[in-house]
Amino acid sequence: MDIQKDYRVPLKSIIVSEFHMNKTTENVPGDRVLLGFILAVLTFWLFANSMMNMAPTMSRDLGIAINTMNIAVSLAALFSGVFVVVFGGFTDHFGRVKVLRIGLYLSILGSLIIAVIPQGTVASPMLLTARALQGLSAACIMPHQRNGRFL
Repeated sequence: MDIQKDYRVPLKSIIVSEFHMNKTTENVPGDRVLLGFILAVLTFWLFANSMMNMAPTMSRDLGIAINTMNIAVSLAALFSGVFVVVFGGFTDHFGRVKVLRIGLYLSILGSLIIAVIPQGTVASPMLLTARALQGLSAACIMPHQRNGRFL
């Protein structure tokens, strides 16, 4: 038996791939939206993961119980998972760009609240509120499905 026979590539696939390789790509306005979307997702993962590293220091500096910090770390993922379906419907109704923009504004607002949290009794509610806002922002930013395809 000839081993090369099992690894042959059909001629049609070679022609199709060569056709796609020779096509020139242009920068279209949709590329900017895609780039913004990619950067927004990276931003979400940055603040979601950095909170785990900063939790002990924030707990000590702000006087927040470690149990509350653990809840704050998980709260963004919880809100993101619960509300991604809701914002998926908003995306279908209002458009991807508007919902993505709302998500970016919520992310900025949540981050600003975390940045200005004072020590004392208001620290815990402010932190939990800010993390909930960041979770909502992640739900706006995450890719949504329409007709079984990711947008």
